[in-house]
Amino acid sequence: MSGHPSNVGLRQCHVLSTRDVATMDEYGYCRIVGRCKDMIIRGGENIYPAEIEQFLHTHPKIMEAQVIGVKDERMGEEICAAIRVNANENLTPEEIKQYCKGQISHFKIPRYIVFVNGYPLTVSGKVSGYNKRCPAPKLNPHHLRSLN
Repeated sequence: MSGHPSNVGLRQCHVLSTRDVATMDEYGYCRIVGRCKDMIIRGGENIYPAEIEQFLHTHPKIMEAQVIGVKDERMGEEICAAIRVNANENLTPEEIKQYCKGQISHFKIPRYIVFVNGYPLTVSGKVSGYNKRCPAPKLNPHHLRSLN
């Protein structure tokens, strides 16, 4: 049975190792909230960028959001949100932080907010994970609209 193609990735305890991070509700349903390698560790708190991105997408003026961890001397990592705003809309970092207050945990509110015109993409059209991991000061200026 262990050599059967349908068991690829299954461990002996019948757990599929996908390297995803998930939560399970009281009915036994799982919800994927992020990837293990994408976790931000800020002052000892584990933060999953996908959770913050999902919340930011609820803002009516935000078209897309990517959240990354940037190195910080005191906290280890800080949260940086690269946000693409809808056409003909304006947003400030203060408006975004105010939108987050009381809605998500205070330690999940991005410290750095960068507005972008687009994201570096792979050949298949997905946001490039390698470029997302670069520290904020090394973001490609071609993609930046304003920095605060």
